[in-house]
Amino acid sequence: MDEDLISTLFTTMLLLMLTTAMINSYQNYSEKRQEIEDFELALNTAETLISSVLAAPENSPGLIAVLPERLENFSKILSSRGVEIQVEIRSLTGELLYPKKHQSQGLNGNFKLNVSIPVALYCDNESVQLCEMVVHFRRE
Repeated sequence: MDEDLISTLFTTMLLLMLTTAMINSYQNYSEKRQEIEDFELALNTAETLISSVLAAPENSPGLIAVLPERLENFSKILSSRGVEIQVEIRSLTGELLYPKKHQSQGLNGNFKLNVSIPVALYCDNESVQLCEMVVHFRRE
């Protein structure tokens, strides 16, 4: 009788350990899958910004024009879907071109991902400046 009780306890503990290991593996898998989905969404958002929202009048690939009203509308659409973005455009020397320094006070460390993409900025005087567009991304 004692042997049956010991084997039952051993089997139960083994099953509990196996179940715990499976739950832990699934949680790790879920977290990694969510991170991959967030990264893909951030990349798609950055590509949408470049290809349509901030696309310059010439529609050349990678050429953008800063249009704050279009960017705000796009941000509101994403916000209604639970996604918050903030866009920075910096020159290759690191100078912040958009938003202007007094507007960038709202940027805080709560953003989960940052995607940096090289772009060419179409300026008002019909010149083009090579820049880096940084999209700060967070899903709520």
